[in-house]
Amino acid sequence: MKEENRITVLRNAIQKGIDSGCAENFDPKKQLERLKSGKKNDPICQVTTALKRHP
Repeated sequence: MKEENRITVLRNAIQKGIDSGCAENFDPKKQLERLKSGKKNDPICQVTTALKRHP
């Protein structure tokens, strides 16, 4: 059951990314800083954290 939940969470996160379209004005350095800062209200950080919790 845990494995099925992990797969569902991952599929939903991937679909959300696909549906969001192409990034505009993407700055990889700023993105890396944001990920490293671990802001709790940042959706990207939330997905990354959720995936880390369910190895």
